[in-house]
Amino acid sequence: MGPTTTGAREPSPQPLHAPRKCSSSRHLRMIQELGYSLRRGGQAIPRDEIATAAYLARPDTKGGICFILQQPADHHPYNLGADSVIESSPTLRALLIEIWPIVSCGAPSPTVLDRLPFVRSYEEPDLDVRHYIQERTFAMIEAKCPDVVVCMWRYKRGNGIAQEDRTGNVAAVEGLGVGQVFGRPTHVMASGHRIVRVNAFHPSFAMNYNPDLSCLRQLLILEVAQACGLYRGDWLNKRWMDELRERCKSITRERSRAQEMDVPQLAIEYKRNLESTAAFVEPQIETSHDHDPAIRYRYLVGKNITESLNNASLCIRAIHCMGESIDPDDIDKTSSEAIENSSRYTIGFVHRLVKVLLIGSEPDRNTSIGCIGLYDASVIDAGLRARRQNYDVTAAKIHKILGELCRRMNSSFTVGEVYPKRTFRFTLYEWSKILLSTAIDFEKLLSELAPLSKNGFQSDMDGITNFFDTLCLDRT
Repeated sequence: MGPTTTGAREPSPQPLHAPRKCSSSRHLRMIQELGYSLRRGGQAIPRDEIATAAYLARPDTKGGICFILQQPADHHPYNLGADSVIESSPTLRALLIEIWPIVSCGAPSPTVLDRLPFVRSYEEPDLDVRHYIQERTFAMIEAKCPDVVVCMWRYKRGNGIAQEDRTGNVAAVEGLGVGQVFGRPTHVMASGHRIVRVNAFHPSFAMNYNPDLSCLRQLLILEVAQACGLYRGDWLNKRWMDELRERCKSITRERSRAQEMDVPQLAIEYKRNLESTAAFVEPQIETSHDHDPAIRYRYLVGKNITESLNNASLCIRAIHCMGESIDPDDIDKTSSEAIENSSRYTIGFVHRLVKVLLIGSEPDRNTSIGCIGLYDASVIDAGLRARRQNYDVTAAKIHKILGELCRRMNSSFTVGEVYPKRTFRFTLYEWSKILLSTAIDFEKLLSELAPLSKNGFQSDMDGITNFFDTLCLDRT
């Protein structure tokens, strides 16, 4: 039995919050006043930083949707302007550039506030100052009178809890943790204004701390979409949404940690997802006459092939980015070995694909310097054509996707030196793009098969698949 649907509500013919006249709000002026009143290291807060905080808190009207984050990143380029800050920040970019324009459906631009604006992560203001700042933030929320508040911050747990002020009104908009939902989402402010709270998590948890877990990015999109749906009054929670929340909750519980994954960890996750993908390939290639789209659909969904491919793409992209950010002379031995192992895993993956697609045979590897591909492309093409003859329509589409994966992964290698040891040139980023493209191809196939499924079985990815390309390729 699937998890009980939580927070479901029937769509309303009228918006949850009727459009209001654009009455002005004081919250922009309040955040500017707060910035000018504070000192950091004995110095005034830079005007560029205050201007950016006010820019993110727009519009200066009441109502709408409000995101509550934790605190600004330590090294935003405030001197280059707010647009550059948003573009360079994985958190703000994910929210405002990649997700919001797609899911908002015309909702007004969101307001973005931090619980601790103008506070750096390496600073430890005393509790009185922290309390003052976070209470001013809550006063801004009260002045803004948002209709929906997306709660994306949490108090520090563990060793950091002693430095946190857990008193005050701002606790009303604290997040509950990954995959949780508010039992009573409506909260009444002191003024009598009612807000609807949506539990989410800080985007950096998906973008920085767990770049290999695509389900977290999917959940982030889902919760932002929920905020927009609640604002419009047409949100309807479905079972697959709760299943996605439960899966994310389970995974993060097992992987709970407060530091970013290092290269060796990412390499292990990359290998695991490549192996899951390879294990999926053989039965799909061998099954050529299953004419029931519903069976085919349920099988594809159950195997989580898009998740394996997308996770592998995220892992190798993160390894690429980490490797590029470190001077080659400064890469430690463990990380260097992990990067080398990632290339071995990829070669093994291509070898396995070729062997399966060519019915157990393996062609000789290329040996000429500058030759493209681990194996000769014409041999692979001939083998794929021979396989294609006996497939039904759906199986032929699957075969085409896997064949393209095999071709592109094979051609991502170029023969380098052959003496004294044969080597190949490659780029990790190219593998990331190929794996992601294959994940998207499978998602498109699932969207074609879904209407043909007899019982209307829903994929966990339904409705959010189209956002894979932006969230995975633009930034980790």
